[in-house]
Amino acid sequence: VTLVSKARQCLYHLMQLRKFRVSLRILQSFYSGAVESNLSRNISIWFGNNSAQDRKALQRVVRLAERTTETTLAPLQDLYTRRCRSRASNIMGHPFHPSNGLFQLL
Repeated sequence: VTLVSKARQCLYHLMQLRKFRVSLRILQSFYSGAVESNLSRNISIWFGNNSAQDRKALQRVVRLAERTTETTLAPLQDLYTRRCRSRASNIMGHPFHPSNGLFQLL
């Protein structure tokens, strides 16, 4: 199952919640817990190797979620940057991590 189809499956549930008129706060929470977590899973690996067509399809999922939750959500590029920085800081924070030597302070 592709990442786009998994994200769309989660969007279906988000839209069902919207149809049941739950609060926007709950919708945003569900988005960050279900949809965004699926998108951010291994994003540091797959994002650089994705085609423009795949990125466009994933960005459409994010835009649909924006309309559903009535908020502005971070684009995929920002999510990718945030996750890479977080992963790098975690590696630098653990001196015994095998990749720790790859990071040097400038």
